[in-house]
Amino acid sequence: MPSGHQKVDNVFVKAEIRPSAIDREGVFALEPIAKGKVLSIWRNITIHTEDEYNTRAGDKAFRRNAVRVVGGYYGYQEGGTIPEDFINHSSDRPNVHYHMGVLFALRDIRPGEELLLDYNFYFNLREGFLDVTSGRQVTGLTPRECLLRSCQILTDLLSDPDLADWDGT
Repeated sequence: MPSGHQKVDNVFVKAEIRPSAIDREGVFALEPIAKGKVLSIWRNITIHTEDEYNTRAGDKAFRRNAVRVVGGYYGYQEGGTIPEDFINHSSDRPNVHYHMGVLFALRDIRPGEELLLDYNFYFNLREGFLDVTSGRQVTGLTPRECLLRSCQILTDLLSDPDLADWDGT
C-alpha cells in the first residue's frame, strides 16, 4: 500500500484513508459501492446534547468529529477517531449521506472515488467554514430543517425504481 494510505476494513465496505485534495486526508472506496448501499452504522458512540456540543468549543477533536444524530443530539465516539471522521465535505456533489447514524450511498461510487458528505446536515457551526469546492459558507441546518431534508433525501433515494428490492446491502 502506498505511503500515506491507511486501509479501512469496515463491516460493510472496503475503503482507505489517504491524502485528499479537499482537506488533508479523505476516505476513498476500494470497491464499487452501489446506490442505496448502507456503508456503515455508528456503534459505540456517546450521545451529547447541543448545549454539551456548544460548551466543548475548545475540544478540537470533539468539534471536528461529533455529528448531529437527530434534533439537538450529537453522537461522538470517545477515545479516538473512526474512519468516517475522515469523510470530507461537498455541498455540490455529496455521494454519501448520514441519517441518524447510518451512512447511505446516494449514487453508485467507483473504486478510487472519494466519499463526500454535505456537512450542513451534521453540524451547527456558529463560525462555519468555507467550502473549498463551491466557495460557499457552511454553517449547518437547524435541527428541524436537518431532519426534514434528511428524510426527503432518503425518501427520494428509496423511491428510485432501480431500488425497488432495496435491503441496504
